[in-house]
Amino acid sequence: MIDFGADSCVPCKEMAPVLKKLNTEMQGKAIVKFVDVWKN
Repeated sequence: MIDFGADSCVPCKEMAPVLKKLNTEMQGKAIVKFVDVWKN
């Protein structure tokens, strides 16, 4: 799963811990990545 957002976005910052937890829980089944649309 790829989450497109920005480090300066407040909702994106709030979602970051949820995505990290999801990535840990889904280890071996799925990969969760964050892409900062302002940097990349």
